[in-house]
Amino acid sequence: MSESIQDILFVELVGGIGDLLIALPAIHATARSHPDARLNVLTFPAHAELIEKDPLIARIFTTPPEGGSRDYLSQTETLRDVLASERFDVVVSDASYGGIDRLVEGSGARRKVSHLRQRSSGEESIEERLVSLLVDEGLVDAAFRGLIGRIALSSDERLWARVWLCNNLPGRKRSAVIHPGAGMAIKRWPTERFVSLGKWLAQEAELNVIISAGDENRLAEEIALGVGADAFILPKTGLRKFAAMVAEAVVFASVDTGPARVAAAVGTYAIVLFGPSWAGLYGLRESSVNLQSPRPCPERMRFNFAEQSCWQSGVCIYPEIRSCVEDIGVEMVVSEIRKVL
Repeated sequence: MSESIQDILFVELVGGIGDLLIALPAIHATARSHPDARLNVLTFPAHAELIEKDPLIARIFTTPPEGGSRDYLSQTETLRDVLASERFDVVVSDASYGGIDRLVEGSGARRKVSHLRQRSSGEESIEERLVSLLVDEGLVDAAFRGLIGRIALSSDERLWARVWLCNNLPGRKRSAVIHPGAGMAIKRWPTERFVSLGKWLAQEAELNVIISAGDENRLAEEIALGVGADAFILPKTGLRKFAAMVAEAVVFASVDTGPARVAAAVGTYAIVLFGPSWAGLYGLRESSVNLQSPRPCPERMRFNFAEQSCWQSGVCIYPEIRSCVEDIGVEMVVSEIRKVL
């Protein structure tokens, strides 16, 4: 683009790992639109691991590791310190809470965008909308509308994943990854359905079934026991090793979680189950299938999920089910997997 820009700061402090990956196309589109500029990112320490080898990102600033995503005071203080010690021509933030928007507007940068998420709508997926808004602001070239964000993995990381598969899984069968965990109970798919899906993957599709445990070892063990000899629990590991492992799988299945976005961002075919969250807004794009509960729930269509009663209470408005994600049957997931196998 013609405007002379040397340093850009992209502030990504919304919350989860999935939020960073939602913003990744906008981060990449900004960098590609200004190839001679240095793109800097401020995010959480855990999230920084995913982008630490990204060739489009010059530097990564992080909030204090002891803070956490709910420590709004430390996040605004970190942003204040970064803006006081560095000069940026452009500052973009996808969060506005806790005075972040006021810090961005008062930063002295020539170009400022302080609340990308608040300005999104339901007409595009949120990933696409963030890029579109930056195009509208004149900060991103229109050629980058629809850009897909990708996690940059090194050859050594990919080799580690292949060696792990060879050492831990029998034969040289292909593998599928299922991730049964969810950050909120209202988003969970019943455990017995993950067992049924795992059995089909092992017996009918003849795949090794890798269960991504995260912090939920007991749940993973229960599913592995139900699936049988072809099920393997992936030990808790760093985000980059997790991404490298998922990149080797032929399919990844889970509810709407950050790990599902990691799978899509490394190009793995991901099948994602959406219940209370709206796939039209939060759905994944390339190499993905978004299965939405067919129940016409009025709560789901609220743009701001924080306003959904079930999101706040953890209780579905329909008393006969625990969550509308239960409307998605195993056969619906299997039907989509058949298409790629």
